[in-house]
Amino acid sequence: MAVWKIPFLFVMTVASLGTYGILTYVSLRRKLGLAAFGFIIAFFGVIMMGGMASQTQTITMQWIEQGINSFANLGFALGSFLLYQDFTRHEQLFLKE
Repeated sequence: MAVWKIPFLFVMTVASLGTYGILTYVSLRRKLGLAAFGFIIAFFGVIMMGGMASQTQTITMQWIEQGINSFANLGFALGSFLLYQDFTRHEQLFLKE
C-alpha cells in the first residue's frame, strides 16, 4: 500500500467505527436491541478485518476475511433496516396527529 493512503485508511476506519457506535446508541435509545446488535456486529467486523490485514495473505485467509466482511455487512444491513422501519413507523404516527 502506498504510504500516502495510510492516513485516509485510518480516517475511514475511525469514521466507520464512530458511525457504528452512534447507530448503536440511537438503536438502544429507541429500544431496538436487535438493530443495536447488528451495528455491534459491524463494529467488531471492522476491528477483526483490521487485525487480519497485517497477516500473510493466503487463499484460506482471503475466504475467512470475506466471510467476516459479509457477516459484518449483514449486521449493518439488518440494523439499518430495523432502525429505518422504526423511524418511518414513528413518522407516520406523527403525521396522523
